[in-house]
Amino acid sequence: MVSKIEMNALKALPRNTQQCAIRALHGSVADLRLVVKSLPPSYEHKLHLLPVFHALLDASRIPEVTTTGSIENITNILLAKESFLGVMKVSGDFQARTHNEADADPIITRFLTSKWDMLFPWMQFFAHQLSAAWRNPSMDASFKLAMFDAVKNCIQMLRSVCRYSSDGRRLLRTTPATQDYFIQLWLMIGTMPSDRKIEAISPVFKTHHVMGTLRSSLARVAVVAIDDRSLLPSLMHLAGGATTFVSMALRYVRRMTRELQSLASSLSARSSQPQDDHAHEYCISMAIGFSHAVEFIFLISETSSSCRELLLEMGSMRVIAAAISCVWPKFVSDSIHYNLTRELSRIELEERRCIMRACFRYVNFVLYHADNSVSALDEALKADLLESINRAINIPYNRGMEQSFVEPAVETLSILPQFFGSLTIMKRLQHQQDLMRIDPDPYYPGDPLIKSRWYMVVDTALSLLSLQLKINFRHKPFFTRQCRTKTCPRVADDLDPSTHPSYRCSACTIAHYCSKRCQVADWKDHTHWCGPLRAALGCLDSRDMRRSLPWLAMLEEFYCNFIEYRKDIEKLTLTARKQHPGSDLVLQIDTTGFPVAFEVITAQKAFHLGILRGVSPALVKTLTMVGSTDQPAIRVLRLKYGQNCWNIFSPSIALQSGFDWSRLTL
Repeated sequence: MVSKIEMNALKALPRNTQQCAIRALHGSVADLRLVVKSLPPSYEHKLHLLPVFHALLDASRIPEVTTTGSIENITNILLAKESFLGVMKVSGDFQARTHNEADADPIITRFLTSKWDMLFPWMQFFAHQLSAAWRNPSMDASFKLAMFDAVKNCIQMLRSVCRYSSDGRRLLRTTPATQDYFIQLWLMIGTMPSDRKIEAISPVFKTHHVMGTLRSSLARVAVVAIDDRSLLPSLMHLAGGATTFVSMALRYVRRMTRELQSLASSLSARSSQPQDDHAHEYCISMAIGFSHAVEFIFLISETSSSCRELLLEMGSMRVIAAAISCVWPKFVSDSIHYNLTRELSRIELEERRCIMRACFRYVNFVLYHADNSVSALDEALKADLLESINRAINIPYNRGMEQSFVEPAVETLSILPQFFGSLTIMKRLQHQQDLMRIDPDPYYPGDPLIKSRWYMVVDTALSLLSLQLKINFRHKPFFTRQCRTKTCPRVADDLDPSTHPSYRCSACTIAHYCSKRCQVADWKDHTHWCGPLRAALGCLDSRDMRRSLPWLAMLEEFYCNFIEYRKDIEKLTLTARKQHPGSDLVLQIDTTGFPVAFEVITAQKAFHLGILRGVSPALVKTLTMVGSTDQPAIRVLRLKYGQNCWNIFSPSIALQSGFDWSRLTL
């Protein structure tokens, strides 16, 4: 029975479409497929078809039990599936026509959100059938494929409702059933095997890329859902806890990386543009979905610090850096290099650049905010992050069009020098000196901004690496290997720990002794330098800081004696002495940015700011009297690793004064 609403809608349709729609309302699956496949070109006519699709969904009864036979024998499921597809094609066409999301709100709310009580039971049914069909090997392959398609349409519908409808966002926020539906579907698709394994099970799935398409669509829904940050605790609870939630988010990135890698290997050597239209669409979908999967882990990291650290423990930086490395060659670099003379398609530019923007954005966020950003950067460098930045230099610079793309890469390059004070990072860079010495490709004039920044960072890094060769980093720092007492010739490495326990000053944690007698004998002399040594650690008992202290001392000397920096320091010192005659001055070396910044302030101001915490005013006066005239004798090194930012008293002065370096071997 056709209602008055459907009849009015049918009267406005073209005659051929009207007749097919009437037969579809009477249960003809073939006519419904014809209507969905050949939608009228007029947008108004398409809107008139939505009541027809709604009527079919409302009239179709959801079966309680599904047979294992062919899908073609189950009419009500086919009618519901094709009606879902019709609704999504019409709403998708409208979304593509509107440039403002606010314009789409009333239409999506009217035809999707307001019909949620009718649509949602079918969405649950399709998801349940997909889960059951996948676990049942005797289920007909065509039925499984039909459920894959139906679930894909359901995912797209959920995304449209949550993104374009204010009532839809409220629905997701206030309805636990909708949240649970998304999470359970997200977990189910995440645990399913790859397309390659599915195609091996049944040839009917070949070329359909069902799993890649579903993961891509769900990644886009996840970003829309987490846009309301208050939903994150509920979603994690429904997923079974933060560990399950975070590991699944990272699994999506890993699997989509492998899928993109397999796509790249299937492309031709001279072109990254797929020849087949279906492959072209799938390539676009995967590129967009992957960028959303990376953005999703960025959003949950930004929202929850515990999730951020959990992701890092699971190796997220290594995964993202590896993704940049394996996706780049075919999906960004080659596609642009081989097509310099023609306008590139959207897939070769925008979608693929979105991948790199999302990846570099996450890397930068971690380097700025992680609790242990040194370890995170070490993992990224191990996964060829530096090589990926080097490739970005070779992207041709085209009238500012690449600006939004290179900015995150430039930011990553600018953050890197902040970690030159870390021994762990410098050891990692030692293995990448050959890469840093390679000049950018002269045949492709890349972005001058990133090129100039690359040269600045690389020149500084190579200079520091040559300086680093003076220290034997294979052993522990010298002050842990030799007794601090000047009259004691013993070396701690030569002593048996079982018979000669090591003694250490509990205040500065730096001075080591071979025996209690040596520690007592040295106490009077050590009390003068215990405070400065403790201040050289930033008043933190950090094992990494103690290990890096000799290197930080050399880094400090390098910055103060580097020709270009030295001139600036002398000018700042001269200006400060004119402004504050007779005052003790302090040189602050700020390594939290690049290039390194210098500031000369009075010792009084430094004590007031807490920069010289642990250093006595008498020691400052003494060091100033015996110091150089062209630079302040007192120095403070400002470091920043992730969230940790602190000022440390000059490691060079502390070690030279607290130990007799002339008799010690570094």
